[in-house]
Amino acid sequence: MCSVTRLAFVFSLGLLALGSDSIDSAQREALSIHDRTRSASSDVADIHKVLDAGTDALADAIRGLDRERQQRLLLLPLIDTAIQQAQAEVEKAEQALIARAAELKTSQGSLDEARTALGLCERRIESARQSERNAFAASKPFKASVDLVESRTSKFTKLSADLEVVLTGSPAIAQAQQAVDKRAQALRQLRNNDPPNEAAIAAASRQWIDAKNKLTAIRRNLIGQNQPYAAALDELRLAQGELAALKQRFEDSLDALPAVAEARKVRDEARKGVGEREVAASAAQSAAGAAHVAVDQSKTNVVLLHEMKLNADGQLRQIQASLDALRSGLSKAAAKAESASKDLSGALTSLRSVTDALDSAESAIASARKEARDARCDAEAARHEAEQAKLDARSARREADEARREAEAAKRAAEKPKSN
Repeated sequence: MCSVTRLAFVFSLGLLALGSDSIDSAQREALSIHDRTRSASSDVADIHKVLDAGTDALADAIRGLDRERQQRLLLLPLIDTAIQQAQAEVEKAEQALIARAAELKTSQGSLDEARTALGLCERRIESARQSERNAFAASKPFKASVDLVESRTSKFTKLSADLEVVLTGSPAIAQAQQAVDKRAQALRQLRNNDPPNEAAIAAASRQWIDAKNKLTAIRRNLIGQNQPYAAALDELRLAQGELAALKQRFEDSLDALPAVAEARKVRDEARKGVGEREVAASAAQSAAGAAHVAVDQSKTNVVLLHEMKLNADGQLRQIQASLDALRSGLSKAAAKAESASKDLSGALTSLRSVTDALDSAESAIASARKEARDARCDAEAARHEAEQAKLDARSARREADEARREAEAAKRAAEKPKSN
């Protein structure tokens, strides 16, 4: 502001050299300078208000971010402790898994042994049964029944051969067989036609079936008339029925025989042991599966906690960066306000200098004509200086608005980690 002071001094000397008209004009110019300076002062006051509001917003944002930072700093040791606990749980779960796997292996081995013993019992039962079957097959009742069936089978086979010779020489059967062959030939010819006549084929099929049924009826009638054949068939069926009944009675009584019964008793005990070991093996399998799940869950918890720590570290770095940016913005806003205040103070000092010079010049109006002309020029320069100060004040106001907007944006950024 040294140049403004010099201009005020020159302005005062100029007033001494000017006449009354020039003095009046200078007074009006001084009043204009005073008004512009007062406007600039008002602008600077508004700037200070905006800066104060922005400073308060920045301070609130800084305090909020600092609280978030403290929370994150307190959270990190807790996460580290949780990670250590989770890793200890993983080790504990892995040890439990090893123990459950050993139990499962032992149970499975015991189950295999029981199943092997059960298989041996089954083979002993079958061996006992086979021994009894062999003894039954060598018994006189069974051999007599088998011999009777074989004898009657031989008799029936001979009578069947004799009957077949009779049937083959029967004119009625020969005639019926010729009818069957004729119907079959006619059916084959119809099927070979192109295109085939489906209705004719269906009618020929029915005729062929009827012819076969007639042949069967004739044979059955002739067989029924042969009494020796019918008697031999009845005797054979009776002998076969007696043999089957003898076998069934033996099979029904087989499991009650002492050797088989004792083997079955041992087998039943072995089955019970297998059942108990299967239950134990199933329980061991379930326990091993649960141990696997516990290990996987513990490892998942460790991974999640590590991710949580990484997120907390990242958020802490973001908060620190936001704090640094807000503090830098606050420092810049304070510097701009200080600069605007200095410019306003200089302008006010210049105004007072001009006013004092005007008062002095009024007493020396006669001798100040020439100096007044020079003072007018200096006053014009002072006016430009005041306008420049006003422009500086407006620029400072815009910068203060920008600082306030930056503070509000920083405050919103500070609130975002809270929501996360």
